[in-house]
Amino acid sequence: MPDHDAHDNQIERNATSAKQTGGHDLDGWNVYDAAGEKLGRVIGGTRDGKYFTLEKGQLFTTDYYVPMSAVARLDDGNIYLNVSADDVTSSGWQDPPVGYESGGQFREHTDVAPSSPDAPPER
Repeated sequence: MPDHDAHDNQIERNATSAKQTGGHDLDGWNVYDAAGEKLGRVIGGTRDGKYFTLEKGQLFTTDYYVPMSAVARLDDGNIYLNVSADDVTSSGWQDPPVGYESGGQFREHTDVAPSSPDAPPER
């Protein structure tokens, strides 16, 4: 017998993720800070679409869990943040958000507001 509740929950998660990311799967997308400097690329995200994982690499020694509220815009495989690289490293985003579970799902989350004075207002 099919598990309709699990199927309905998956549909709801997919709809929420699509709403947060404009329907895009962000894996592999390039990430740029507010000044246009390339920071790295996306290697994953949460099922609820509220965070993506910025891969450690040449600029960063750890992965960062970047909230979608720090995104200014999505454009053709690129993510442009409304914060600087320094904001990314000083906002506590290297720590998984409260409620992080294996598999990238969050029960609850805390969102760190962008510290840039030029950040656009939340919608």
